[in-house]
Amino acid sequence: MTRRNPLVLVGVLVALVVGLLAFPMLAPRPATAASIDYVSLNNKSELSSATAQAGANATTQLGAHAANGRSATVGMTRLLRGGTVVQAAPDTYRYPMGVTSMAIDAAAATMSPDVANVLAGGQIVLGSTSANMRGAQVGDVVELIAAAGNLVQLTIGMIAPDATIGGAEIVVGDAQADALGLTIVTRMVVWGFASRSALEDALNTNGLISTTVRVNRSWDIASPDSNLSLSQTKALLGEFPYQITSGDTIHILPSWVAANISGGGVRTPFAGIGIVAACHNTVRPAIQAALSQVAASGLSGAINVSNSNQYGGCFNPRFNRLSGNIGGLSRHAWAMAIDMNTTANPQGGVPQMDCRVVQIFRHYGFAWGGNFLFSDGMHFEYVGQARDQIGYPSRYCPTGAPVPPYGGLPAFPPGLKVANPVRASDPVQRTIPDPNATTVPSSTTVPATTTTAAGAVPGARPAVIESPAIQAAPLAEAVPMSQRSVMFGSDGFSDGD
Repeated sequence: MTRRNPLVLVGVLVALVVGLLAFPMLAPRPATAASIDYVSLNNKSELSSATAQAGANATTQLGAHAANGRSATVGMTRLLRGGTVVQAAPDTYRYPMGVTSMAIDAAAATMSPDVANVLAGGQIVLGSTSANMRGAQVGDVVELIAAAGNLVQLTIGMIAPDATIGGAEIVVGDAQADALGLTIVTRMVVWGFASRSALEDALNTNGLISTTVRVNRSWDIASPDSNLSLSQTKALLGEFPYQITSGDTIHILPSWVAANISGGGVRTPFAGIGIVAACHNTVRPAIQAALSQVAASGLSGAINVSNSNQYGGCFNPRFNRLSGNIGGLSRHAWAMAIDMNTTANPQGGVPQMDCRVVQIFRHYGFAWGGNFLFSDGMHFEYVGQARDQIGYPSRYCPTGAPVPPYGGLPAFPPGLKVANPVRASDPVQRTIPDPNATTVPSSTTVPATTTTAAGAVPGARPAVIESPAIQAAPLAEAVPMSQRSVMFGSDGFSDGD
């Protein structure tokens, strides 16, 4: 009988134990979203030095942590797997990819330690929606065009739920952002503060509750006028190959335009109200339904057709006007947004759009630009879900639905009236939903206060919109959710023009 050496047996047992302990570390682990409170500070494009300094002061006051973030739309030429092409843009074209850079400690705190570990290893994280669109897998290589024109290849180390990475499409570390030439800071992230009330005190003390700073809190409720992330937009309407031309314009592959934009990109008329525009085929029925509802409600005079047809419309393939050299594509490149009454509603001005028209468009699946950080009252952007019953403390044209209790504060500075401004010469009586309404109105009734040049008059008679049912493309039910799920999208710093 052979005797076994006890030292050998002990060695085998130790090896087994070490192997079992190591196995969970080697196996793929799902990225679990961070649960701590955090905020993101943005301006309309590049983070200003004043906002950065105020954010730093607030962080010191709170005894918290802060890190800068960078975001841009970057062109992707190919997706490779072991040298084999999985997806490739046509020659000289690229696909738009939303890239967000996060410092390792910030990613660990606000996204997930798993995300941070991938970034620390020099790899990137791809959102699940984007991965599903193109059949991407962990280990694949993404080939991106850097700002200098050179190609940069980055390996996918994790595919994470969109909500975990805050609506970003690609998350990279600072070193990878440097390699891509993403040098412009677009946000500051603050975390590790003792309480939400302490945060609000610090924001107020340092002048960060203002009309020039967007404060996105991870516990915020959804706004009726928030837009889709870039990956959600592409999943809904398609992903196009494009070329950069001159100035802020782009050239989209003609076959994509022919297949997806009404009239092949040439303006065609809508029935009823005489708007003429080239819009995405998925979006056009919703615009038609909204315009028909406007006409049936006796509000045709609230739309300046001549101005809208000359200066407005849907399809305009270009970069976002607010992004400068940061490089975010406009939602008009997808022809998913329509601009109307442009002269009366310039970007950055006080919106002059009739709130009843705003509410109708929300009902048919549009977010309104009047409540963007850099207000854009002419802009209606398709989101594919009804937004007219989402309660939120909107600065202009609130929906009238009750605002659910949550741990945040209004998204506009104290002292500003929630009212729809009017011009004294405007013959159309304007109404706005009552933010203090205690019941949720039906889709055809807009609880209101009458607004005059002097401000809102409480207790005014509601404006009732009576019209036949208008058929449009089916809309998803609007589900109010935390803004945490769209915190770090590549275009979140500039809303969506």
